[in-house]
Amino acid sequence: LVKEGVPREKVSVVYNGIKLPPEKAKTRGGSLRERFSLPPDVPVVATVGRLHRVKGHHHFIAAAAQVLERRPETRFMIIGSGPERANLEMLTVKLGLEGKVFFTGFLKDVESRYGEFTLLVLSSLSEGLPLTVLEAYLSGTPVVATRVGGLPELIRDGETGLLVPPGDVGALAAAICKMLEAPEAARAMAARGQELVRREFTADRMAQETLKVYRRVLNRRCRN
Repeated sequence: LVKEGVPREKVSVVYNGIKLPPEKAKTRGGSLRERFSLPPDVPVVATVGRLHRVKGHHHFIAAAAQVLERRPETRFMIIGSGPERANLEMLTVKLGLEGKVFFTGFLKDVESRYGEFTLLVLSSLSEGLPLTVLEAYLSGTPVVATRVGGLPELIRDGETGLLVPPGDVGALAAAICKMLEAPEAARAMAARGQELVRREFTADRMAQETLKVYRRVLNRRCRN
């Protein structure tokens, strides 16, 4: 907005917030691990989002192929629906990843699933400030994401998660492996992310900050 000429003093930023504690949706049909016959000790790397080119799922799948060369026991889940599903499934077959990359489709109760994941990955080419990261943090799930949009304001690189350049498959695969190979450090990042969410990204704080904007605007109108 400032680059487009809007005076900085007229710009207010109100971050997305999430309820604390998150509402517990009832899990349907058992766990995802049961659905895909995955043992409890198998690392599961998941991505959550609409299956659209802007979400970079093709980079996620390409990174999965690289990770599997180093950690063949890892499995990957793509959660969501959208116009790119057929293309992504074809890419999975092309790379020989059948039985290693799973498509779950849209899940209404996804917020109750994060605890099943070893790691959440966002490979987006563009983002705002996704609630998926907040939900993952509150479930104690570590996060790897691309350095786009508002993600760097939520993920403090090396502190609450790992950030990589968008479109860099090698960097994404390396970050995933780093998290999988240092589980204690990954969990510590997720714990710090949880603290950050509870401190700065709650629904109550979002409401209060929005209310402040309305009051500030109304006070100006009253003075005029």
